[in-house]
Amino acid sequence: MIEKSRVIDVLLMVADDINRQVSKEKRIERSPNTVLLGKESVLDSLGLINFILMVEQRIEETFHCSIVLTEDDLLTFPDGPFRTIGSLSEYIAKQI
Repeated sequence: MIEKSRVIDVLLMVADDINRQVSKEKRIERSPNTVLLGKESVLDSLGLINFILMVEQRIEETFHCSIVLTEDDLLTFPDGPFRTIGSLSEYIAKQI
Protein backbone atom coordinates (compact mmCIF):
# COMPACT_ATOMS: atom_id res chain seq x y z
CA MET A 1 0.00 0.00 0.00
CA ILE A 2 1.18 3.52 -0.84
CA GLU A 3 1.89 5.73 2.15
CA LYS A 4 -0.92 8.14 2.97
CA SER A 5 1.58 11.02 3.27
CA ARG A 6 2.65 10.56 -0.36
CA VAL A 7 -0.97 10.72 -1.47
CA ILE A 8 -1.55 13.84 0.66
CA ASP A 9 1.41 15.46 -1.13
CA VAL A 10 -0.27 14.76 -4.47
CA LEU A 11 -3.59 16.17 -3.27
CA LEU A 12 -1.86 19.31 -2.01
CA MET A 13 -0.17 19.73 -5.40
CA VAL A 14 -3.61 19.60 -7.02
CA ALA A 15 -4.85 22.18 -4.50
CA ASP A 16 -1.91 24.40 -5.47
CA ASP A 17 -2.80 24.03 -9.16
CA ILE A 18 -6.40 25.00 -8.49
CA ASN A 19 -5.39 27.87 -6.19
CA ARG A 20 -3.41 29.43 -9.02
CA GLN A 21 -6.61 29.56 -11.10
CA VAL A 22 -9.17 30.89 -8.60
CA SER A 23 -9.77 34.01 -6.53
CA LYS A 24 -8.50 34.23 -2.94
CA GLU A 25 -11.95 33.43 -1.51
CA LYS A 26 -12.09 30.14 -3.41
CA ARG A 27 -8.61 28.89 -2.58
CA ILE A 28 -8.22 25.47 -1.01
CA GLU A 29 -6.37 25.43 2.31
CA ARG A 30 -3.26 23.25 2.24
CA SER A 31 -4.16 20.90 5.08
CA PRO A 32 -5.30 17.28 5.52
CA ASN A 33 -8.25 18.73 7.47
CA THR A 34 -9.47 20.83 4.54
CA VAL A 35 -13.11 20.07 3.82
CA LEU A 36 -13.76 19.13 0.18
CA LEU A 37 -17.45 18.26 0.30
CA GLY A 38 -20.19 20.00 2.24
CA LYS A 39 -21.13 23.42 3.52
CA GLU A 40 -17.64 24.14 4.87
CA SER A 41 -15.97 23.54 1.50
CA VAL A 42 -14.85 26.40 -0.73
CA LEU A 43 -15.43 24.13 -3.75
CA ASP A 44 -18.72 24.24 -5.59
CA SER A 45 -19.90 21.13 -7.47
CA LEU A 46 -17.95 22.01 -10.62
CA GLY A 47 -14.86 22.83 -8.56
CA LEU A 48 -15.07 19.46 -6.81
CA ILE A 49 -15.38 17.58 -10.11
CA ASN A 50 -12.39 19.52 -11.46
CA PHE A 51 -10.44 18.64 -8.30
CA ILE A 52 -11.34 14.94 -8.65
CA LEU A 53 -10.30 14.80 -12.31
CA MET A 54 -7.00 16.54 -11.55
CA VAL A 55 -6.36 14.11 -8.67
CA GLU A 56 -6.98 11.11 -10.95
CA GLN A 57 -4.51 12.51 -13.46
CA ARG A 58 -1.84 13.31 -10.84
CA ILE A 59 -2.20 9.87 -9.24
CA GLU A 60 -1.60 8.25 -12.61
CA GLU A 61 1.44 10.47 -13.31
CA THR A 62 2.92 9.99 -9.84
CA PHE A 63 2.18 6.35 -9.04
CA HIS A 64 1.83 5.00 -12.60
CA CYS A 65 -1.57 3.50 -11.94
CA SER A 66 -5.07 4.46 -12.89
CA ILE A 67 -7.76 5.21 -10.32
CA VAL A 68 -11.37 6.23 -10.89
CA LEU A 69 -12.87 8.24 -8.06
CA THR A 70 -16.28 8.84 -9.61
CA GLU A 71 -17.43 5.23 -10.07
CA ASP A 72 -19.18 4.59 -6.77
CA ASP A 73 -21.69 6.72 -4.91
CA LEU A 74 -18.84 8.14 -2.83
CA LEU A 75 -20.03 11.71 -3.21
CA THR A 76 -23.40 10.98 -1.60
CA PHE A 77 -22.01 10.15 1.83
CA PRO A 78 -21.37 13.26 3.96
CA ASP A 79 -18.71 11.44 5.99
CA GLY A 80 -17.32 9.52 3.01
CA PRO A 81 -13.86 9.73 1.46
CA PHE A 82 -14.46 13.15 -0.09
CA ARG A 83 -15.09 14.83 3.26
CA THR A 84 -11.51 16.09 3.68
CA ILE A 85 -8.13 15.90 1.96
CA GLY A 86 -7.04 13.48 4.69
CA SER A 87 -10.00 11.13 4.26
CA LEU A 88 -9.57 11.17 0.49
CA SER A 89 -5.87 10.37 0.81
CA GLU A 90 -6.67 7.36 3.02
CA TYR A 91 -9.20 6.09 0.50
CA ILE A 92 -6.80 6.54 -2.43
CA ALA A 93 -3.89 4.88 -0.58
CA LYS A 94 -6.08 1.81 0.00
CA GLN A 95 -7.17 1.72 -3.64
CA ILE A 96 -3.68 1.88 -5.14
